[in-house]
Amino acid sequence: KNDEAINYIKKALYLSPDNTTYLYNYGLFLFRSGQLNLAKDAFLKTIKLSSENHKAYAELALIYVELGELDEALRSIRKAINIHPNSPIYYSNLASILTTKGDFFDAGEAAMQSLNFKFDNSKPLYILSNSKTHSSNKIFLDKLFSDDFERNLSENNKVDLYFARANILHRQSNFQDASNYLYKANQLKLSIYPSDVKKYVRVINKLLSFSNKIDYSSRNDNQYDCIFIVGMPRSGSTLIESIISMNNKVVDLGEALFLESAFVDSMVTQDINNLYKINRLYYEKRNRILAYKNPDGRITTDKQLYNFAYIPIIASQFPDAKIIHCIRNPLDNIFSIFRAHFAKESRYSSSLVDCVQVYALQDQIMNTYKEKFNSNIYTLNYDDLVLSPESEIKRLIKWLGWAWQDIYLNPHLNKRTVSTASNVSVRSPINNKSLGGWRNYENLLMPAINEFSKLDYYKFLF
Repeated sequence: KNDEAINYIKKALYLSPDNTTYLYNYGLFLFRSGQLNLAKDAFLKTIKLSSENHKAYAELALIYVELGELDEALRSIRKAINIHPNSPIYYSNLASILTTKGDFFDAGEAAMQSLNFKFDNSKPLYILSNSKTHSSNKIFLDKLFSDDFERNLSENNKVDLYFARANILHRQSNFQDASNYLYKANQLKLSIYPSDVKKYVRVINKLLSFSNKIDYSSRNDNQYDCIFIVGMPRSGSTLIESIISMNNKVVDLGEALFLESAFVDSMVTQDINNLYKINRLYYEKRNRILAYKNPDGRITTDKQLYNFAYIPIIASQFPDAKIIHCIRNPLDNIFSIFRAHFAKESRYSSSLVDCVQVYALQDQIMNTYKEKFNSNIYTLNYDDLVLSPESEIKRLIKWLGWAWQDIYLNPHLNKRTVSTASNVSVRSPINNKSLGGWRNYENLLMPAINEFSKLDYYKFLF
């Protein structure tokens, strides 16, 4: 009963406004309820009154991560460690933040530091399993495959552990054992966080029904300054955003929810005539990020992949916007989703059958929309991109109407923050190592293969 807790702590603070325990708890309750800026203010006030309160610094770091302010997050977690250097969770959180920033060596060092303590938490092991610099460390490997360590873990932590083991076994080309741990990890994850596939299908179909009512003759006029990247998770979209944002006029919004939020806000009255508000509401949200990230930026990339359900709305309210649809071999795509271990979203990812259902739905929708809005949509095949990067990137840049620069060929040099499951792979030069990777896991993927086999138009892709 978080709301009630907030009301009571407010009364306590009214009676004792400088009590740091009350302030800290107030920040926690606000954080849990998603009121990030108010929570941040509560923790900052706590720190102002009690400069050695390491817990407040640690919580503040997590809030800054949620707000996308990673430099502030680093400063806060390092302050917490300076005050209280014997907390393994602080080192684990430091490792997570450094990973998001692309500082993989220091992230590995921080994760290793957390292993020096008795710590029944497998998050550092998962971070290390993705590391190129520390994943062969004996201390790490001994703990990773320790039965005693596994025995003391919570169910949530066992999920992290099994994904970590699968990552290392995959790297060792032990695909059979990697398959077993991937299966265990996803089955356990489903038991904790059931698939949300019904929600996705329901919302997408509702938007489809709504889109049929849109009058495209009353389209808003705006200059081309928005690029929407859509498709399935793990389809190469992060790489595309890194390529495009090498242009110094481009600001990447990442997986922003601006379009969905603008749609919901504009349709409170369920009056389709309010649709025109979406453009204004979206730009208000977008321009705040521009002012924060790069006031000189003129173009934004919006990589909220599920925006494919909003394409008719984009076509109506952003008629000059560019839409890039990312695709790849469906079985490689499904396999990559299945082993991605998404932190919060896309809980259908732990069910191979549900992954196919979402994949097929977005594919059918995109084929329909490409017939309707062909000039606005560019299909970019990840497989073609990694096999012939120069020709494919040049074709994309030409479609965008930009002058060519060789820097587009080196997206791994992009210093932008990447908070998706692709934050490790996108830091490497473009390569085709993952192509056909599903074949090493064919037995594991049989539920997906059987589902795809029911869809005649997929057969030629196998």
